[in-house]
Amino acid sequence: MEHILKRDSRPTVSYSATVSTGTQLFHICCWLYLVAFFILPDGFGFRLGFLFSAKRIMMFICWGAILFSRERLNKFLTEVKKHALVNSFVILFLFVRFYTAVYRTDINTLANDFLDAVLVFYLFLYILKYEITTEQFLKFIRVTLWVLCIEGVFEYVTHVNLFGLINFAGDAWGATNIRGGTNRISGNCHHAIHYGMYVSILFFLSCLNLKKNRLYLFEHPLLFLLATICIFLSGSRAPLGIYMLCCFLICLCSGKDERRKSFLILGTVLSAFTLFVMAVYNTPVGRQIMYMLAAMYDAIFDTEYALLYNPQVLRWSTEYRDALKKVFDLWYFNKLVGRGISYQLSVVIDGYWLQSCDNSYVMTYIQFAYPGLIVLISHFILLCGRAVRGWVQSRQKLFAGLLIIFVCYFINIWYVAFMGTYMYIWMLFALLCIEFQKNREDNGSNDLCKTKL
Repeated sequence: MEHILKRDSRPTVSYSATVSTGTQLFHICCWLYLVAFFILPDGFGFRLGFLFSAKRIMMFICWGAILFSRERLNKFLTEVKKHALVNSFVILFLFVRFYTAVYRTDINTLANDFLDAVLVFYLFLYILKYEITTEQFLKFIRVTLWVLCIEGVFEYVTHVNLFGLINFAGDAWGATNIRGGTNRISGNCHHAIHYGMYVSILFFLSCLNLKKNRLYLFEHPLLFLLATICIFLSGSRAPLGIYMLCCFLICLCSGKDERRKSFLILGTVLSAFTLFVMAVYNTPVGRQIMYMLAAMYDAIFDTEYALLYNPQVLRWSTEYRDALKKVFDLWYFNKLVGRGISYQLSVVIDGYWLQSCDNSYVMTYIQFAYPGLIVLISHFILLCGRAVRGWVQSRQKLFAGLLIIFVCYFINIWYVAFMGTYMYIWMLFALLCIEFQKNREDNGSNDLCKTKL
């Protein structure tokens, strides 16, 4: 007897008379949560003790629907039990934040990561298992990317951030960001750097085609063009450099035919881009592009070509980051207990007054000391190890795409702060766990079929 094993066997919600109204409403709430999580800015909400953003409000509603439904709660607990290693890591993650919060009497140190990391992870674990298929999820991400890119181009041209118009939380989200006379777009994000990182993650997810098991940089050519333009317009050097690295890695990990096409198209695009830069060289846009490219080259080869385009800003930024790395040598910081997330950095090193932290590893050390840094690195190892194992066992390009995103993200945060992007990694962590577990179950079913035959 021939057994046909479907890769994605999760039940979908059928809007028929047999489906209860509660089930339909919960399914709708899950989609609304995705809209809030991916599209609406954090400023779309209000403060009552702490920030009630739209994404948090919808998350609370979804969690309420799970916890107060015996059927959903049983399904959730059944699924959670399958991820013992992951649960152990989450407990360790929360433990470091818990004892830091207690020692520093700072509830936000525990609450922020519990709300924006752990609860996000487990909610996506449930949603992607029982409510929304991975294919539907990736299609929604493509729609989100279209919205953000079109708004980004509009923002650059008009200097009006449409997401800033729905900022009701009273913070600076959506404010115009100008550097060197050039507008840096930020979309629905806290900062232009945050926007560059976020658009990169969404774009590389859009390169996946699950039906054809394909990872192809030009799966959606117009999206590639718009995403590339928007990342340039964000004016963020580190996200742009990592974006280019990620593009190269995706080409390498594509199939043979896609790899050949990708390098051919990239060569054509680079040639056209070179001609464009030559044509606009003496304009603010041209000088900004040259500055960003030169700054990336300097970071790799330890040169100083970018000083030709923006000497004051670049020299200050580079020396500031070098001074920041010396925080590890200060006796001022406890090696075992961090300062918590509410701590405001204020130290002088090499003549620089350090007040911001543009390195997430340094930031993690300051906030959670070496235990927190070890947990962060353990997260990276767990993510990459599971993605590699899933790729080797199943040869599914989804795992290859996630691996590339994880590697490039953890390189990126060496140069920038998290800026609210870590929650996206926890979201992808949930996707990875669901697909990894599904692959294990499929392999187990295949083994059982062979045994019976």
